[in-house]
Amino acid sequence: ATSPLARAYLSQNGALTAGTLSALTPDGATRGEEENSHAVGNNEGVVLDLFGNLYQAGDVAGSPASIRIFRNASNRTVGAAFDANVDDILVGANTGLVNPKGLDVDSGRGLLFVSDNGAVTGQLKVFLLSDVDDATPQGTTTLGEQPWDLDYDSVADRLFVSTTSGNVLVFDDYVAGGFGPTGPTRTITPAG
Repeated sequence: ATSPLARAYLSQNGALTAGTLSALTPDGATRGEEENSHAVGNNEGVVLDLFGNLYQAGDVAGSPASIRIFRNASNRTVGAAFDANVDDILVGANTGLVNPKGLDVDSGRGLLFVSDNGAVTGQLKVFLLSDVDDATPQGTTTLGEQPWDLDYDSVADRLFVSTTSGNVLVFDDYVAGGFGPTGPTRTITPAG
């Protein structure tokens, strides 16, 4: 995820680095220098909203699945260390999170989109950006494939979901249509 201040964030999931979030400062067009790095407890997708809040998915072994919310992360001079006095977390049975991977936000609608790879059939979950603690999703879409990442086009109200089988599921009118209750509008299957 890249912030309005041109800082980029890297979520790490290596054997020795799982649960580490690094802030990178641009250094030329192709690489960044590490500004700082923090053990934050989560290890998957990251995304920033228009207000500078960073959302990070997590499925670290031995920890409950969660979304950590770093408030005003893009303006922190010391980076994005998780601070329980300032930041929030989505975690608990009501969230339904099993193995959250990819995230996207629609700041205008106030929504957080989550691809949850761990559910038996794979699920998408939609939360309010204001949801914290053990909140219930505003919408859940059950898939026939395991999702890995997603991208939401807020102008067209279209959701693209990449799956572990290599397909891309496309949901037209995703929010207006009630979060895809009848499944994807179409599936893109790469031929090559």
